[in-house]
Amino acid sequence: MKKALSIILSLTMILGVLAIAPLTASAAIEGFTLPSIVEPQSVTVKEPKMTVYKDTIHLLSATVKPDNAEPKLVTWSSSNKSVALTVGNILYAVAPGTARLTAKTINGKISVCTVTVLLYSPAVTKIASINGAVRLNWDKVSGAAKYRVFCHDGTTWRKIADTDATTYDHKGVVSGKKYTYTVRCVTKDGRQFTSDYNHKGWSITYVAAPQPPTLKNTKNGVQVSWKRVAGAAKYRVFRKVGSGEWIRLADTDKAYLDKTAKNGVTYRYTVRCLNKNGKYVSAYTNGSVIKCKR
Repeated sequence: MKKALSIILSLTMILGVLAIAPLTASAAIEGFTLPSIVEPQSVTVKEPKMTVYKDTIHLLSATVKPDNAEPKLVTWSSSNKSVALTVGNILYAVAPGTARLTAKTINGKISVCTVTVLLYSPAVTKIASINGAVRLNWDKVSGAAKYRVFCHDGTTWRKIADTDATTYDHKGVVSGKKYTYTVRCVTKDGRQFTSDYNHKGWSITYVAAPQPPTLKNTKNGVQVSWKRVAGAAKYRVFRKVGSGEWIRLADTDKAYLDKTAKNGVTYRYTVRCLNKNGKYVSAYTNGSVIKCKR
């Protein structure tokens, strides 16, 4: 029994030596040495601050040092997934707000990026003079709770209204005066902006609608006159009968004599302002009525 155990131990030792010897010899012959592992010493995000827009996707990037550090694997996480969501190194902008994105190496080195998610800035699509006001229209912005309308006073932007509509009438304007507007998205309670804005804005010179004209019968027709309006280059005169459509009579920069008016017919006249190129720059009133007597 003892002899058998001795033989087994001897064989085990011999086999162990034979198993190790080839490796040792091979390593010595080839001069092979195992490389030392260099751990990451730092990680730096490419963009410490980012401003992105809702529903957009972005590629995140970070640099691991030293250059020969292994592995260079970086994981990303978000402090507010309802605002900014990370999947691998992909950022998805979910909703307006701010979040901290953390890049982390396998051995715990970190770097942080602050991301701000905004809605797209509202774009004014139409600006026009109407009776007693400037009317603004803008595109609806996805995700916007409300909008804040600003008017530039020559020095800075001044708030004039908050609204959940996509149109606003700025009343109390002065004929012949230039106004510049912009619109920005805000939260429902109006405490925070959720978009940027067009910093240049949209401008218009407000031109009031002429007051209903003064009408007078003459032997040659109906004399149509009105008070001049600041900002108007000339005027367009219209006429209609009853509930019919307005018919354009003439463009003029002074009073107008309607020689085509027929005796005994009741007419309604109105006047609208034009710029020097013949484009409308004002609204118009319901006008004045007269029965032609020649």
